[in-house]
Amino acid sequence: MTRKISAALIAGLLMLVLCSCGKTGTAYVDCGNSEIYSKIDIETAASAVKTRFLTLKGCTLHYLKYAGDEISESSLDYCKDFDKDFEKCIVFESSFQSPKNGGEVWNPDDEYTWRWYVAKRPLGGWKVVSYGYG
Repeated sequence: MTRKISAALIAGLLMLVLCSCGKTGTAYVDCGNSEIYSKIDIETAASAVKTRFLTLKGCTLHYLKYAGDEISESSLDYCKDFDKDFEKCIVFESSFQSPKNGGEVWNPDDEYTWRWYVAKRPLGGWKVVSYGYG
């Protein structure tokens, strides 16, 4: 019985750590509803996107939204173009602001909308495989 309680507590703490839905910093994350993915799957995939987003120096994420089951399922073949072993694909839509001064690839202080494709192998974690204009 003690192991079950410990496992439940660990699972609960993990959910708190992984939780990425709702207001996070200046960004709103909408994990939506899914018939094919668990909330933990979607939250973990969203965390992968937010981690990758940090590499877009000077950009500010406004929202990240699960694009839905239909788009995610129909995008699996696209993700398999990167690695045939991917078995799952979750797609997010986002809106973000570019740096005020622009830069080599950004229009100054402009709003961008992108799609993010996050895929998973049978024994791996969620990985951002592609992103850009959606």
